[in-house]
Amino acid sequence: LWGLLYPVILAASPPQSIKLNYDRDQKILRIDIAHPTPNVRDHYIRRIEVYHNELEVFKMTYASQKAKGQTQDIALEAKENDVIKVRVYCNESGPVEEVLTIPVAEKIKNEEGSDAK
Repeated sequence: LWGLLYPVILAASPPQSIKLNYDRDQKILRIDIAHPTPNVRDHYIRRIEVYHNELEVFKMTYASQKAKGQTQDIALEAKENDVIKVRVYCNESGPVEEVLTIPVAEKIKNEEGSDAK
């Protein structure tokens, strides 16, 4: 029995990478998931979960994906030092996570040369 299951285990591959980008002006979180697969109906990104400061704010389930992965934009209002965690599940393997801490906005210099926020 193990010999029959072993090839299936080898074929399952989790997402290769998750890239997170937060656009402060648009208040959009872009999730780019690299998960190349030759058969998008049998091996695909099954679910994306998004947590904002440990509170689940988004969950989406999929039945297939594009050949190289999945991209998802989410409306999200975040401020400096907020923590965004994204958990991605492949239908054949366990979860992969990526965390983004919203950076402190750069200080803007006013005409006098002093720092202003």
